[in-house]
Amino acid sequence: MKYVIFAGLFGDLYPAIFGDAIADTENVLYLEKRARNIFEKAFSRIIGAKKVKQRWIKKLCFYFAFKSYKHRINDFVKNENTTIIVFRDWYYWLDIGLLDWIKKYKKSSKPEWKTVYLFYDIIKSYKGDCDVPFLKNNFDLVSSFDFEDCENAGMIYYPIIYKCIVNDGVKVTPQFDVFFCGLAKERLPEILSVYERLKSAGLKLDFYIARVPENERKYAEEIHYIDFMPYGEYLSHVENANCLLEIMQDSSHHGYTVRTSEALMYGKKLLSNNLKLAEASFYNSENICLFSDAQEIKTDVVAAPIKQEYQNYMNLITFSALCDFIKKEVWS
Repeated sequence: MKYVIFAGLFGDLYPAIFGDAIADTENVLYLEKRARNIFEKAFSRIIGAKKVKQRWIKKLCFYFAFKSYKHRINDFVKNENTTIIVFRDWYYWLDIGLLDWIKKYKKSSKPEWKTVYLFYDIIKSYKGDCDVPFLKNNFDLVSSFDFEDCENAGMIYYPIIYKCIVNDGVKVTPQFDVFFCGLAKERLPEILSVYERLKSAGLKLDFYIARVPENERKYAEEIHYIDFMPYGEYLSHVENANCLLEIMQDSSHHGYTVRTSEALMYGKKLLSNNLKLAEASFYNSENICLFSDAQEIKTDVVAAPIKQEYQNYMNLITFSALCDFIKKEVWS
């Protein structure tokens, strides 16, 4: 079985998610969405530009931007059953050429191709620009990590996979009690409320909040306000913290996020407002501290060292486990 993964840009968290897959160059072709030159970069920008309404322009740009990917896929697949896995970064390419190309190849290829679309973001984050029925009609499997999206849109649930990529077996003594890094989005008041609660208890905090307008940057001498943090740098902060803070984008959604996977993989405590975690097989109230209001947070539990690292759930979030899930759903 061959796998072709249409993933995100190299350098973000996709290499952490697909670390095992990237290493398996014999069976997996991992396609990062990166332009090789200034022309492909321009074509990609036009494809994703909402101001460009003319489909023929986007289709023409797709033809040139996708040329190199097409040759790599043809050389890689040859005569084996193949699963195509598509992620969000390629969503806007589907309707202007990518899906037609996949369908054409799928129809003519022997042996078979199967197609999978994976949601690793909630549908709401697409801001109304995501046609789930279109995906379900054109892919053999559409799956999401989010329980509510699966229920509401009729998708099949599977958790976000993750690969620990910087653990060399040497334990680092954490210098901070709690680490947070994320986009402010609509949750800035809640992030600051948690910060205030933890700070008042005397905890050592390592907070990085991205893309906050200057007039909203409260506690600017203590909180790091940034535009972006490379994932490798981010992981060094994870290693240096006792507990990770997770604040969900939307409190009505409860899928297990990458933040949860990081806590599991790196043996960290997790402070989260995802109350659904209480139902998880790996839940332990001494390691996972849940809250619906910042004043509920038990700061002594947050600051205490982790007692027992997580055992359950690890086998479910490997690339191998994802492949087994796909085989069961679309190849059986």
